[in-house]
Amino acid sequence: MGDKKNYPQYKGEVKRKYIIFGDYILEGSGSLTITNGEKYLGEFKDGEYNGQGTLTIPNGTKYEGKWKDGNFNGQGKFTFSNGKSLVGLWKDSFPWNISGYNDKGEFVNYVNGKKIKQ
Repeated sequence: MGDKKNYPQYKGEVKRKYIIFGDYILEGSGSLTITNGEKYLGEFKDGEYNGQGTLTIPNGTKYEGKWKDGNFNGQGKFTFSNGKSLVGLWKDSFPWNISGYNDKGEFVNYVNGKKIKQ
């Protein structure tokens, strides 16, 4: 609601937390556009990115996959603005069991959260 230049824009499902105060919590499916141009399309729980969703940054960087409490958590794909990507299992936004090419084009592999030397 309000000016798109100054306030995030949300379209989707909500739940009411307090009937007296009229506070709404993002809950269910929806889309959120932040004033810096970030866009999230997916599921929310208790106002956080939760479930399946896609976050796109204005420079073209994107994460598509599972979320929990606002973090990458579960199977997902992180794509850099140059098209290189990391695919696999994320845990609290850290690479857990991941492989792919980083933004410099170097092959990387993480096993149980530790980067494996190639």
